[in-house]
Amino acid sequence: MYVADLGVDQVRVYDVDSASGKPTRTASSLGQFPKGSGPRHLAFHPSNTYVFVNNELSSSVTVFAHDAGSAALKELQTVSTRPPGFEGANNTAEILVSADGKFVYVSNRGHNSIAVFQVDETTGRLSLLETTPSGGDWPRDFKFDPTGGFLLVEHQKSDNIVVLRVDRITGKVTPTGNELRVSKPVSIAFMPVPK
Repeated sequence: MYVADLGVDQVRVYDVDSASGKPTRTASSLGQFPKGSGPRHLAFHPSNTYVFVNNELSSSVTVFAHDAGSAALKELQTVSTRPPGFEGANNTAEILVSADGKFVYVSNRGHNSIAVFQVDETTGRLSLLETTPSGGDWPRDFKFDPTGGFLLVEHQKSDNIVVLRVDRITGKVTPTGNELRVSKPVSIAFMPVPK
């Protein structure tokens, strides 16, 4: 079990006993961040060889190599989620990896955008492709729809959920013009269709 702990700037790793369900901290597998980074959420690459962590307070993403056998994390890179030249206040919120593992998406609260990164398939390192306006104020959360062709972005301060189209070849996102008015949305989940 991997836990992003904003208060101590670590990703803590726990072994979970399969019989009791009790977690035990694995001290040798901690991912440590510079003080004040504020790791918020993490996402695994589909290959299970990389872990991507968005740092809320430093507006960045840290890439770790992941050893599935030992649960060890080795830092590879930290990159900013803000576009070059942006100096305003900003915090990241959510991070997702595309189903094919080629792209990473992070929401910027303050800049009010979705940062899109391309994943180097050999090294796991990230390259910023774009920061696209999210369509509202304070994009707290976002999720892919079940097809993977759309992102639904919840804006806590502007009371709206905006739908962005995802180009699965380039990874880039564009507005669809579709929007839902909802009071202070902060999280969304899709319900599986019963079979």
